[in-house]
Order: sequence, then structure tokens, then C-alpha cells
Amino acid sequence: LACPLTKSKACRYSRCRTYRLRSNADIRTHLGRYHLQLPFCPTCKNTFKNHAARDTHAKKTSCARSDAPDPPGVTQDQLRSIDAVHNRDKQQEWYAMFDILCPGVPHPASMYHEHSIFSEVL
Repeated sequence: LACPLTKSKACRYSRCRTYRLRSNADIRTHLGRYHLQLPFCPTCKNTFKNHAARDTHAKKTSCARSDAPDPPGVTQDQLRSIDAVHNRDKQQEWYAMFDILCPGVPHPASMYHEHSIFSEVL
């Protein structure tokens, strides 16, 4: 199976092609390990290695407001929604996860990696 993020942004997440994801449970684990959004300050959007560092930064309240988008990654809300996707067949479940992670993006033709010379080079 392909990581749903790889199917929406192949160049950005090309490293995911190296992981063997055999089930939707593997995908859930993969998302939590490799795609979790870093803790960030909602004011300045700086990211931190952990929540404690973010909280220390937030107590200072001396950062400048930023209109930058939130940092990339899977949010805790998305992970909770993905964890709630069960009791469907494998394909329905994979596409439900894709919809949570990539809202409004058309579904890829397949939930599997395509094997071609071009995709191997990519």
C-alpha cells in the first residue's frame, strides 16, 4: 500500500515509497511516526521538538504574529479521525484516510505504488 500523502504529493513524500505498508494499520502507525505535525506556536508558527519547549516559548509571549500557514504534518485531530475509520473494506478504509489527509483532492486511481521507470527515478 502507498502512504496516502505520497499519492497526493509524490515529490514531497517520495521517501515513503521505501516503507512496506501492508495494511491500513501499518499506514496509521506510519503516519504517527513519520508525518505527525511538530508542536508549534499558534502566534508566530515556529515549530518545536516537543510540547514542553513550545509551552516555554508560549509563556514568554514575546513572539511576533505570523500569517504563515500552520506547519505541515498530520494533526492530532486528523489522527483521531483516521483511528475512527474502521469496519470497512481495505479500499474504502484507505480512501477514507486519504480524504481526511487530503480534503478536496481527487482520489488517485490506486491505493498502491505504481511501478514504472519514471516513478522509480522520482
